[in-house]
This record gives sequence, C-alpha cells and structure tokens, in this order.
Amino acid sequence: MSLYPFTPQGVADFLTSLYASTDPNLALEAAAVESDFAAYVADHFDLTSEQEAYLTAMPETAKSYLGDRCGFCFTHRLPIELIKPAEPSGSYSKIIETKDKTQTQIIPPSTFIVSGSFIIEIIYTP
Repeated sequence: MSLYPFTPQGVADFLTSLYASTDPNLALEAAAVESDFAAYVADHFDLTSEQEAYLTAMPETAKSYLGDRCGFCFTHRLPIELIKPAEPSGSYSKIIETKDKTQTQIIPPSTFIVSGSFIIEIIYTP
C-alpha cells in the first residue's frame, strides 16, 4: 500500500479514498484508528522519523482522544482537516490543537443525524 503525504492535501486525498469504501470496511478502519492512533497514522502516511517519534511520544490520553474523534468521523464520513504550515528553520516547539466541530441530533425512535468536522492544527512556536 502506498503512503499518503502528511500534508493537508494528503489527508484530504486519503479521506476521499477511504470514504469511497463500503460501510463494513469503513467500520474496520474506524476500529483500527480508535485502537491505535499512532500506528494507524504511521501505516497510512509518509512520516519523517521526527514525526514518528513525536507521534509515539504523545500522551496516551491524547492519542486515545485523536483516535476516538477520527474513528467517529470515519464512521460518519465527516471531514477531518489538517492545518499544517511549513516547518520553520531553527529551533521551535510544536503544539497540536484540535477543534471538534461535530454535532449530533437524536430524534427518537431511530434517527441519529451527524454533521460537522474535526480540525487538527499543528502550530510551530519559536
């Protein structure tokens, strides 16, 4: 399997391909990202060794949160947007900020409406 570039366009292309798959396959992919977010990202995107190390070193609670949100978006074919500027030269710190813009409506007895998106933004600070 070829890896997607870890760029906003690479994430968009990955999701376009993923969301064209069947519901059962999408459920498997959602379960996989929920189970191990870091491994899922490393298995599907072309990461540098530094990016892999950063991903691995993230707190487990953060990886669990990201996996849960991405799995939810996969299941409902919701957009996930990566905002990632070019890495600056010199020394810098990296912050990951998320914005969960998903919304749900529950209309008994059997309607569950899901909309919105999930944004993952990488911020570089001097």
